[in-house]
Amino acid sequence: MKKHVCAAALALCFVLAACAPEPGASSASVPSSSAAASSLPPASGTAGQAAPPLDLPYEKIQPVADHATPYPYLACGFDGSGPVYYTMCRGGLWGLMREDFTVVLECRAPQPVTRCHLGHWSWGSDGMNWDELDAVNARLSETGDGALEVGHGGSGTLFYWDVDASAPGFCRTGEAAQAPSPVTAADYERYGVFLPVQLSVMAESEMTGGLYPQPIDSAFCYNFAGPAEADAPHLLTEEAYEAVGWFREGLGSVYKNGKTAYLNAEGRAVTDFLYDGVWAARCATQSVLDEKTGTYADEVVYARPGCGYPLRNGYAPVCRDGLWGFLNADGAEAVPCRYEYACPTPDGLALVRENGVWSLVEPAALAA
Repeated sequence: MKKHVCAAALALCFVLAACAPEPGASSASVPSSSAAASSLPPASGTAGQAAPPLDLPYEKIQPVADHATPYPYLACGFDGSGPVYYTMCRGGLWGLMREDFTVVLECRAPQPVTRCHLGHWSWGSDGMNWDELDAVNARLSETGDGALEVGHGGSGTLFYWDVDASAPGFCRTGEAAQAPSPVTAADYERYGVFLPVQLSVMAESEMTGGLYPQPIDSAFCYNFAGPAEADAPHLLTEEAYEAVGWFREGLGSVYKNGKTAYLNAEGRAVTDFLYDGVWAARCATQSVLDEKTGTYADEVVYARPGCGYPLRNGYAPVCRDGLWGFLNADGAEAVPCRYEYACPTPDGLALVRENGVWSLVEPAALAA
């Protein structure tokens, strides 16, 4: 099955970020980042022990999605590749802070801060002129915290499944689109025994001058492909999903009809579709210059449904009916959804908010 598609059509269909917005491993997935030095304060370590409160005036905290990695994006620093950053929400606006909670960018963005494929922060440039943006960039450079994404287009990467060849592949999307390449053993080693793939057919592309994966549906259409050790990888289930998360520690999340469930390595659902999509759920934006006012505004490029967090040290934060708890490796809600918010950390701990107060906790202690 081959089709001819133009660059404009591909730009609309592909799951790419025009510099817009956790990650996985089952027994062979994203390397544990526990080796990375943590600057977080001590957590509650035993059942029944109260965690010390943290002075954090935010309603929400979540990891920063790194668009230099394939959809659904690794969290910045969680694989030990660099500093850990979080994006935090106050009064409905989002900012950026380091792992030790030092503020890097104040809360002014309408959506969670992400990092683009060039390593720039996608933040709230609405109403700022070039001089103001330059001042922010100078401050970021002085503190070693990168730079802002302003005024350039986007690119991204994704894994896909060629439905005609029954084989996975890897491609770069957007303005830097390149010819697709086969999935390698290194991809499985870094990203997981099952890879999140976009179901695609190969089509002639003006961008690359050859065949390029095109989604089989105008809607987002995903599954998992693997396992890593198989001579001929297969799709985990016969069903397609609107979004998928990373497959880690034996489970992977799938999103359909507004809710998320978790699958095991046999493709069996270990939960019902009960949970909200919490990772990579956003409207992607790009900064556009208003030549009349000399200021930048954020323009929506596309909307994407979310997926669930992967397991880390046996637990994953989940959100049900607006409240948060923790799922274990059996798919059981080991910590009932009763918290106002929860955010994973690289070392398997979690930040939880209860009665307006944040604490750093060990999910296993909460489940005991």
